[in-house]
Amino acid sequence: MLSKLKPSQRHAGALLRLVGQGSLLGDLLAEHREGEETAYYESLFAEGTGVAELIDSLTNSSSGEMRRFAPLIIERAILAERDDSEGITTVEKYLSDERDFFASDIPHYLKLTKSAIYYDISRGGDFARSGTSVMSGIENYGQAREIVGGDLLRSAMRSNSRSLKSFLERAAKGELEDGQDVYLQQVLDDASRIEGTTITSPTELLRRISNYVAERDRANRAAVVKLDGDPPRYRMAKPFSGSDLKKGIKQRYLDSMFDDGFNAPEMLGADAASDVTHYDTDMAISKKATLDREASGQEVSLDEQLRDSMSDAYGTTKVIMRSDERLQMTRRGEKSAYDPTKYEVFDRSGTEFRGLRSGFGALDIDAFVVIGPDSSDIPRLKFETAKAGCYIPIIDRKTGDVIFTPEDFDQMRARFSGLSQYGNSGYEGGSFETDLDEYHFGDRLEVPASVTDGIGSQSFSELMAGFDDKKQETVAMQNAVVMSFMDLVRNGDFPESFKRHFEMMGSSLNEQYSENAALFSTGSTGRLANVPHDGDYDFMLLLDKQDYDAVSSRLAEAMAGNYSGSLISKNWETGIRAGKLTVNGEELDLDVSIMQKTDQIATSTDSMLAERYRVMEAQNPEAYRQAIANVIIAKALMKNAGCYKKASSNGAVTGQGGIGGIGVENWILQSGGSLYDAMKSFVEASDQAIAASASDRYRAFKLFKVNYPIFDMGQNFQSRRYREQEYPYDDLTEGDRTSAGRFEIGGWEKMLEVCRETISKYEAGTN
Repeated sequence: MLSKLKPSQRHAGALLRLVGQGSLLGDLLAEHREGEETAYYESLFAEGTGVAELIDSLTNSSSGEMRRFAPLIIERAILAERDDSEGITTVEKYLSDERDFFASDIPHYLKLTKSAIYYDISRGGDFARSGTSVMSGIENYGQAREIVGGDLLRSAMRSNSRSLKSFLERAAKGELEDGQDVYLQQVLDDASRIEGTTITSPTELLRRISNYVAERDRANRAAVVKLDGDPPRYRMAKPFSGSDLKKGIKQRYLDSMFDDGFNAPEMLGADAASDVTHYDTDMAISKKATLDREASGQEVSLDEQLRDSMSDAYGTTKVIMRSDERLQMTRRGEKSAYDPTKYEVFDRSGTEFRGLRSGFGALDIDAFVVIGPDSSDIPRLKFETAKAGCYIPIIDRKTGDVIFTPEDFDQMRARFSGLSQYGNSGYEGGSFETDLDEYHFGDRLEVPASVTDGIGSQSFSELMAGFDDKKQETVAMQNAVVMSFMDLVRNGDFPESFKRHFEMMGSSLNEQYSENAALFSTGSTGRLANVPHDGDYDFMLLLDKQDYDAVSSRLAEAMAGNYSGSLISKNWETGIRAGKLTVNGEELDLDVSIMQKTDQIATSTDSMLAERYRVMEAQNPEAYRQAIANVIIAKALMKNAGCYKKASSNGAVTGQGGIGGIGVENWILQSGGSLYDAMKSFVEASDQAIAASASDRYRAFKLFKVNYPIFDMGQNFQSRRYREQEYPYDDLTEGDRTSAGRFEIGGWEKMLEVCRETISKYEAGTN
């Protein structure tokens, strides 16, 4: 029936389903569907006006914020211009501008700011009901935008936000896209307001961010003191008090918190929501009885302070922020002047609850507090702190001891060498060199023949001699796979609009990108890090939402038939496993995953590994080849010992419980490319865990994982956890004796045995 309707009626019907009944636009559209048509709607939805196409692009956007607020944006655009003779042109421009804003590569805080305004509009104007003194005085959305934009920029700046810094660096280099100057000016205006001085250039703002990171790093290091003892203990030089702000957090949000800040629920973009108090992030101090004890001179332990606080009921990790000059204290119901340079914290009279307006930066945290030294929360806290480039202490709440020291931080930070995306810079004289530009190669990169004897692997010298031939062969194989796949799409029964995306692509792997689709290699074969003659070819195809919904299943079925592979069909991924393709007389294994593009993918697993290899090769080609050989030999050793694959791989139970291929690559690369150094550190961490566990192997395994995480430096967007918005970075030693798909105690014990034997062989072969 729908196909028999006029174009204007079809589009109106689709829009009605989107906005729903009960709104003004919904009521008007319902009348329109019933035949009470107006000239406005006839002309608005007539084919060729562009409005219908824009509505489709908004509702199928890769931006979560765009999809969340599309109904409101469309409704406002159409109703605002309904009686305007130029209405259609104006509606098209409004919708086009909003689509481009949310799709553009601009600082995420700008999108969160606009989303917060839309969220408030959708709730009928909640700012006035906010508990914060400043928010409750907002009179219009222009004023709201200034306050929210400034607050969220402060959160981003004081979280060392990658999206903000990347935008500013491009601006400083003159590399902004057309039309983005207006966003740069908005950032500079917001920054001038919250910094209390006029900021005129992106370089100046970058310098301020860098200086703040360095200032907080120095202050946090100085806040920790080392006590005599064997082993030594570490404590806070100035104990925390009950009046300091405390907050419980959930681990799943750590990545976004360390980029956007710890923001109010209404400021979370596509995930915006509200709790009891609006437009603030919940904090708490200790109850009055505890404050009275401290005032009388009694010492109150950190554990007691937390137990006597509302924050203790939420999350297993707590954050503490000292009550100091960074804060503007206000009282609910009382009018206070807006101080854009400080965090507003309001007091709900008679309780220990505190609300911090909009949110705060991750680097303004003075300490994390965990339940004990074997807390499973610790690895992610270490990783995120090191990734941000600013030391923050981690404290055992029971003992008050600092269990993540500045020295521990420096060791963790060193694992990021060669990944400038996570680097810090002084930005002096327009320099954009960071502390992570250079990869730190280990001293022992050559592997003696004694290590590879008897494991069926090529020796170090053979791997080095065959490297260039292997590289040529791999590139040729990859490009042949790409062309086979492209032919399948171009000759298949798919919409012409979908085929056009592929016509825009080139014939080699590094050219496989268009605005709507991207194809790239994700496996170790593409990085030359596979064991010889034991590699498959893994690819990822990302499609925009509209194409993914329309063709992903058909495309996967076509590939499964063409390559004789088994079909993948999940709620977030389709594709094939173990497909077969013959190239130059050699049969290849082919895995292809098809997934929907989102605006949340920042740096994927494979892109971070590829970036590190690129830096290594440019810096020292010979050492790069040696590091690759170390990776390959490590994989061969683990395969030979039966502790290579994870407990579950591609749905199959392996019984190995290892860290997998990605795990081995990260392990070696985070150890300077040296197999020997990686194994030495593995043994040392294992022995320390065993010594502290009184022969309890399961406790030893737990302690080892806490103290020796091997993180994937990119986001694993092939995992269910990523798609369900869980924490996106894999800790490749995460898991327990029952967790399928993860590192297991049996795999750890086998790896430890292999490491001990290999170290012995290594030392025998080099003496």
